[in-house]
Amino acid sequence: MEIWQIVLKVLIILGIVLLSILAVVLALLLIVLFYPITYEIKSNGENTVNADVKARWLFNLIKADASFSKENGLFYKVKALWITIIESKDEEPEKSKDEKAYEKFDTFDEGKESGEAPKEKEEGEKKETSSFDPKTDFDPSKDDDFIWQDKADDSKVSDKKVKSDEKKLEKIKEKLAIVKNKYTYVTWYFKQAKHQYMLYNAKRALIKLLRHIRPRRYKGYVVFGTGEPDITGEIFAMISVLYLFYGDKIDIQPDFSTKVFNHDIKLNGHILSFVVIIVLIKLFKQRDLLKFIDGVKAA
Repeated sequence: MEIWQIVLKVLIILGIVLLSILAVVLALLLIVLFYPITYEIKSNGENTVNADVKARWLFNLIKADASFSKENGLFYKVKALWITIIESKDEEPEKSKDEKAYEKFDTFDEGKESGEAPKEKEEGEKKETSSFDPKTDFDPSKDDDFIWQDKADDSKVSDKKVKSDEKKLEKIKEKLAIVKNKYTYVTWYFKQAKHQYMLYNAKRALIKLLRHIRPRRYKGYVVFGTGEPDITGEIFAMISVLYLFYGDKIDIQPDFSTKVFNHDIKLNGHILSFVVIIVLIKLFKQRDLLKFIDGVKAA
């Protein structure tokens, strides 16, 4: 066998190996671009939020789960196969003084029931004996602090609640003011003729992106109110802009008289990577986009 035949066979083998590697890479790239990321969002509660989010990709080889509730806080986990990539840390909440005192009292009682003798007092410490008789020694008319203690505590709790509600409303007003400033800047920016072309292209790209990532199936209801009719109306007006996306499948009702947030929503959808990539490329091809984003941040 001549040398050139050996070289030819080696080249054929190398070509087959390279083509196999290229085919595997191409197949993986097509899977990444065209295999959808499916997601499911559930949220419900009366004056609270209990939310669950699930995302799956690549035949459920990659999973992401997150949940939130007022009692347990935020929990999230991301897994690839059986390996946990990211997971929230469960931190034990710090115990209050009342709970610590209760634990001490409970431990003392358990010691008595189990027959353990209580610890003797140190020398020099006087033993106190109580000769209190509730029938003879207690006179409610002389103990004003005892009579009004519960009412005073209730008034303090109600004052704290009112103050916390006022702070929340102030924060909502501040956020609405920030949104108004940004909206004013955006409307001023795009009224100028030189930015109309960028606005047209950005609108088309964003609408395409939102249509793609929006839930395919959804249902539920939302009843909300801030206790301030004007703020409730402003929020409802902002939400109504998105009616094109949620339609009549989600019933949103504002309550202008009371502070309330009751809801039960379920959403399902999927996202293709190549669609998102194409839209982002079209967006960032606009030269003035980054300047516009910086202006919105500063507004």
